[in-house]
Order: sequence, then structure tokens, then C-alpha cells
Amino acid sequence: MKDKIYEKGLKFAIDIINLHTHLVNNDEFVISEQLLRSGNAVGVKISEAMDIYNLESMQIYSNDVFLERISIAIKQAHETKYWLALLKQSKPIEYKYDSYIVDINKIIKILCSIIKDCKKLKPK
Repeated sequence: MKDKIYEKGLKFAIDIINLHTHLVNNDEFVISEQLLRSGNAVGVKISEAMDIYNLESMQIYSNDVFLERISIAIKQAHETKYWLALLKQSKPIEYKYDSYIVDINKIIKILCSIIKDCKKLKPK
């Protein structure tokens, strides 16, 4: 599942970059910058979490640091959903709006599942 979420985060970041380019070409600068920042932060935090996960076996990081990065990725994903909704209401996106929402919702669902699984495995 962890490789799957990394790939989804990377693909979503690329899609957001393409959407940002489209928006800038259509004279939308302010919201598109916020969207670019938050949409790419999702993938960055997932990548950081995966790096931490891979290094945990060497006991460099704790599971808590991994969960923190995943939680930040979820926060950024929700922010991204907000910017997408704002764009849809204020400047209609001519392509793929619904697919962006579907993709970010899938990412959020997987990230939440990862957190639940980690908390189940964590010793009390």
C-alpha cells in the first residue's frame, strides 16, 4: 500500500502542476499558486513519510515521525480540496475538475487507512 500511495501522490503532484500551468495561461495567478503549493505538499509529505518508513528499520526515526508526516499530508490534501472547490466556484476549470476531487479523496482515504493501521500495530 505504501508504494501505491507514493505513486498516487507523485501523479497527483504532476496533475496539479499541469492544472497550475493551465490556470496561469488563463490569467488565474493567486489561487493557482496556493493550489500548486498545497497540492505538491501532499506528495512531498508522502515522500518524506516513505523515506522515514524505510529508515525506521535502522531506528533513525520513530513511528510517530512517520505518522506526523502522513497527518500533514492529509492536512495538505484537505487544503487542496478547498482550493479546487474555490476555483470551481469562482473560475470554472474547463477540464478534469471532478477527477482531481476523486484523486485527492482516494489519497486521503489511503492516508487515513495507513494511520489507522499504524495505530493498531503500535504497542500500548
